[in-house]
Amino acid sequence: MRPFKVEARGTVVTAVGTEFDVATGSGGVDVTLAHGAVLVSARRAEGARTMRLTPGDEVRIASDGDVQSRRVDLARAGAWRHGLIDLDHVTLAAALEEINRHSARRIEVEDAAALNKIVSGVFKVGDEAAVAEAVSGLFDETCARSAEEPVIRRRPNG
Repeated sequence: MRPFKVEARGTVVTAVGTEFDVATGSGGVDVTLAHGAVLVSARRAEGARTMRLTPGDEVRIASDGDVQSRRVDLARAGAWRHGLIDLDHVTLAAALEEINRHSARRIEVEDAAALNKIVSGVFKVGDEAAVAEAVSGLFDETCARSAEEPVIRRRPNG
């Protein structure tokens, strides 16, 4: 049996009887291991770096080749399999990147300062209106939801 491999932006993930997620975004590639083991090989200027992940490990290979690893809550990380996006203490920019990855219509925030604010919450995949409503409620003094499109706009007096 040949190993199953996924290649994303110069990062190779090799499955060895396992369950894992690979997500690409503006920041690079994220690999999260739920069960089994995977080898992640990241190409860098000074050569490839290979890491073996164990369940609960997540590694981010940034576009510039920087590698960061951390432990994750597997229930949160795999919530998308059940139609949910579970966010815990992330920037609004990171939250929207994850939400937009699973949505037909992108949600954008015009106020760049709001993108650095920290948010938490659980949302149904594809429910852009609920996300826009929640963000508007959280940042009520500076943001409002447009009725026509899922864009968070700065209030005129904000």
